[in-house]
Amino acid sequence: MTGPTISQQFLTPSELATLGGAVSAVLLITNALRYALGWNAKVIGLILSLLAACYGTWVSNDHSSQAWVLAVPNAALIYSSAIGLASMTTKIPLKGNSPQIIGGGGPEEVQVGKRFWARWF
Repeated sequence: MTGPTISQQFLTPSELATLGGAVSAVLLITNALRYALGWNAKVIGLILSLLAACYGTWVSNDHSSQAWVLAVPNAALIYSSAIGLASMTTKIPLKGNSPQIIGGGGPEEVQVGKRFWARWF
């Protein structure tokens, strides 16, 4: 008996059309872009949520105008869920415990306290 292959363990296009898959993708991609490139998680998360909702509508059997209008509240649901998960995965920092920059501003500069999992708000 064989287990699942590596391709069966990752998100698939059909899973991205589900709420859980869309929220997972938005959360992980947003956090990766925020962590690696310093992009604003609020904006990136909103854009990715809209794209995920539009993708879900596009792969569905219903392409009516009503389905496309419902993509907006679906995007809000995806965005809200991703924000909630991002908030749940981080602890509330103590007052005065903000990240500090160490270094002279060059490429070797290190930000102490920067984490992959962080609140968006």
